[in-house]
Amino acid sequence: MLKEVIKLIIEGKITNTQDIAHDLGIQIGTLNDMIQMLIRNGYLKTNTCDDRQAQSCASCSHSTHCGMSSSPVTTFIVTEKGMRWIGRDIQ
Repeated sequence: MLKEVIKLIIEGKITNTQDIAHDLGIQIGTLNDMIQMLIRNGYLKTNTCDDRQAQSCASCSHSTHCGMSSSPVTTFIVTEKGMRWIGRDIQ
């Protein structure tokens, strides 16, 4: 199931942890534990952005959702190690 979490993040169709948990049929607390495990093992890393005007936002697949929140937005990034683990080519 850990690989499924990474695949959903890569696909980018689901933009929040509540939706990922729902899609996988698990509790949000379980998903949070899984995400922390993936981060500790080097398969995921986080990126927190609180500057909605940053140039990096233009290329971010989540940029349309940032304006919905006044707090900083944290996204998950699949590392090269994570891509290799699920058998995907690094683009």
